[in-house]
Amino acid sequence: MAFKKAVDTKVTVAPIDMRSASFKLEGTSPLGVARFSQKALLEIQGKQEAGSTSKAKKEKTARDFDADYENSKYVSEDGWLGVNASCFRNGTISVSKICGLVMTRVKLAAFVIADGQDKLDGTPLVRVYGEPQKWIAPVRNADGSFDLRSRCRWPKWKMRVLMEYDAGVITISDLTNLMVRLGRQAGICEGRPDSKKGPGIGMGLFRLVDRLGIPELDEEPGQMPVAA
Repeated sequence: MAFKKAVDTKVTVAPIDMRSASFKLEGTSPLGVARFSQKALLEIQGKQEAGSTSKAKKEKTARDFDADYENSKYVSEDGWLGVNASCFRNGTISVSKICGLVMTRVKLAAFVIADGQDKLDGTPLVRVYGEPQKWIAPVRNADGSFDLRSRCRWPKWKMRVLMEYDAGVITISDLTNLMVRLGRQAGICEGRPDSKKGPGIGMGLFRLVDRLGIPELDEEPGQMPVAA
C-alpha cells in the first residue's frame, strides 16, 4: 500500500496589535439603569438558606420607592454614578450581526476600559454625566401580572467611553461605525430597542460628538485618539 508523503504546513500567528480609542457620547433619548439591588440578593439568599421554612406566610412590608431608586444605581468607589461597562462591548457585538462583521471576531477584538468600579460588587463602570431622577414605571412580571418599578433615569446625559481594540482584526473605522450603530439602532441599558425581552421603549440612544463641553472629558487621556 502506498502512503502519501507528509506535507509540512506552517501556521503564522500575527502579533497582537492592541490600540486605544475614545468615544464621546451625547444622549439622544433618556438613559435608564436598574441594577440588581443588594437587598434583593440578600432576600434571595435568605430564602435559599431557610429552605422549606421560607414558604411560610410572611407579612408583606410597604414598598419603599425611594429606597428602590437608590438601590437601582451603580455607585463607584469614588461616589459617582455610572453604567455597567459591559453594555458597550455587548452592544457592539450585537450590532455587528447587521453590518457584515463576524460576532466572534468583535467579541475577541473590542474591550471597554472602565472609569472605575462599583463600591458594592466591583462591577466595572463607565461614568455618566448628568442629573439623575427617580423613574417609576409599570413592568410586566414573569407570570404576566403588572408591577411598578422605581429606577434611576437621566433625561439628558453624556459619557466618554474608552476602548481597546485589536487593529489586526477590526479597524478604527469598523469600531467607530459599530458605536454609531449602537447609538442609533440598539441603545444601552433599560428600555433600549435591542432589549432581549422586547422592542424596548426607545431609551439609551446616543450620538457621537467631537466635544462635550466638560473639561475632564474633552481633554484626551494620554495617547488616546478621538474617534468621533
